[in-house]
Amino acid sequence: MEQQNSNKEELLSNLKKALEIQLGVDEIHKQIDGVKKEISGLIGGIGTFFSCVTILNGLFYLGLAYLVSLFFDNYSSKIVWSITTFLSLVVYYYVYKWQAAERVVLEAKLKEVESLLETDSAKANSQYLDEVVGPKYHDSEAIAIFIDYLENGRSDDLKEAKNIYENEKLTKQNIEAMDRVRSQMISLQAEIAKGNQKLAKGQSKIVNQIRFNPKISVLILHYPIQFPSL
Repeated sequence: MEQQNSNKEELLSNLKKALEIQLGVDEIHKQIDGVKKEISGLIGGIGTFFSCVTILNGLFYLGLAYLVSLFFDNYSSKIVWSITTFLSLVVYYYVYKWQAAERVVLEAKLKEVESLLETDSAKANSQYLDEVVGPKYHDSEAIAIFIDYLENGRSDDLKEAKNIYENEKLTKQNIEAMDRVRSQMISLQAEIAKGNQKLAKGQSKIVNQIRFNPKISVLILHYPIQFPSL
């Protein structure tokens, strides 16, 4: 019994160390994702900026064209085109230059953060995780659940904890799948109800048109028609 408790305590100690390591790895991945989003935002932001500059350039052209035409009627369009084109090129050049410099900085930052996963220490930590929880469970949430199972007496060893975890995970996935099917069925029933309402309105409209059409009314007098009740 004492040996079993000792083994369990050792396992818990190893799992807690593994959790600490995995949380550090998660933080590095979070930083990588953050830098990638910054790069994507920079590229998208420049595209939006250029679109706005193009629109403003058009408005500026119209305003300047009017002012120049007051003094240089014969050459107004050429003068304005030259000025606006020159200004646009200057703006595009400096903005593009700034964007290129910022992208270089961000890409260097990305490489620096990614390199943290390639250090000898990172490789040693990954090997430790393989030995303690296995390659499949490099997941801070799963490791935390294993610790909870062991501390609360739901399992006595890691194999049992993994089995409970997988069973509960499968149950959760099945419940989520059933919820999705249920939501789809509710949406489909709502669509069918709307379709039936539209169909009923259409039938009612047709029946009323027939009933109150003078030409058809004459035919009804001679050839009575039994209309469906709605």
